[in-house]
Amino acid sequence: MFAPRSPTLSDSLDSHCRKVTEVMARLVNEAAKHTGRPLAHPAESIARFFLAGSDGLTMQRLSLRTRRDVPGRKGRVRGGHR
Repeated sequence: MFAPRSPTLSDSLDSHCRKVTEVMARLVNEAAKHTGRPLAHPAESIARFFLAGSDGLTMQRLSLRTRRDVPGRKGRVRGGHR
């Protein structure tokens, strides 16, 4: 969360995000070629959608502090903080 606000780190963060999106788009294209199915949307859009979902799930998991907060779980998360 600090990197986007830091002038010295924001370029590195932008570069990293761009490279991750490029790699994911390449994987999406490879999967489409492997299955022989055309993509309904550009590979980069699909990659961004997938990465946004993954980031959202990661942030949700990191923000849940106890097992009580996770559906179907009881008690504290190992190493969790209050």
